[in-house]
Amino acid sequence: MGRVTRLLDSKIVRQNKTKKTKIKNQMKANNPTSTSRGVKWAAALSAIAISLIADTASAKDEVPAKGTQTSQIISSHTNDDDSVDTISLVVGVSSQSGRVTAVQYTHVLAPVYDPASNSLIYSFTFTSTGTAANGDQWDTEGEGKEIVPLDSNFVPLPPPWAFSGTYQPPNGSTFHGTFQGLDFADGSNWVTWAGTTLSRGAQKK
Repeated sequence: MGRVTRLLDSKIVRQNKTKKTKIKNQMKANNPTSTSRGVKWAAALSAIAISLIADTASAKDEVPAKGTQTSQIISSHTNDDDSVDTISLVVGVSSQSGRVTAVQYTHVLAPVYDPASNSLIYSFTFTSTGTAANGDQWDTEGEGKEIVPLDSNFVPLPPPWAFSGTYQPPNGSTFHGTFQGLDFADGSNWVTWAGTTLSRGAQKK
């Protein structure tokens, strides 16, 4: 609205002194790539997957819609520019459609250091296709940010890390809303979302 290996190895968290010094100097210069590849790997690949199993809707006759979901990365690829592309499987429950599954494709940009909060900011976009128990399908897209706080030595604090963003259908306004979640840095996450969707009666018009 991620919304892509798998455990944050203790060796990555406990960077040796040389790497810590390098990271610290880079971050002080506010370098967007100022983090170890290991740290970036963990954050970017920890399922910022928000397929957002929102239901098809319209600006007319809208009703509240909400849901929760979990996701797990099944594929990931790190690009030359340090961005990461992931594919995740999502399972959740929607207030309008009941149990829903989805496949999500997430693109995570290289992190940017924020000196004000002493944290790394990961921006991401995603697209997904959701399927309800009755076979109905819909597409969703969205964007968001994940915040990974750092300690005084510029080492990430233990997960979970928070993320949030917005979602909507591609090229339309039939449903929309916001999401927030927790990234467990092991390829999985938990998300809650809320917005509006078309009422069942309006969908039959």
